[in-house]
Amino acid sequence: MTFYLKYIPGNVYTNTSLSCIAEVIAYVGSGIVMDIFGVKLSFMISFILAATGGILLVIFFNAEGLLIATFVLFAKFGISFAFNIAYLATP
Repeated sequence: MTFYLKYIPGNVYTNTSLSCIAEVIAYVGSGIVMDIFGVKLSFMISFILAATGGILLVIFFNAEGLLIATFVLFAKFGISFAFNIAYLATP
């Protein structure tokens, strides 16, 4: 998803900054969600988030730049969410 950021209309530095902010929010949120729901349900939530962002990106491929940016960041949020849960759940 990071490699797709340069194709989103707008400033590449702004897009990268928003991507990093989405990752930080995902890292913080994943710890909270994992404490509440456990590992299995947290993984399911993160995979659903990432799949939803990816499917919306495929369906609306020719949409406006802001809509594409939202879907890319949504998918990146889900991927970062799952990555951090994998890190936290490993003993």
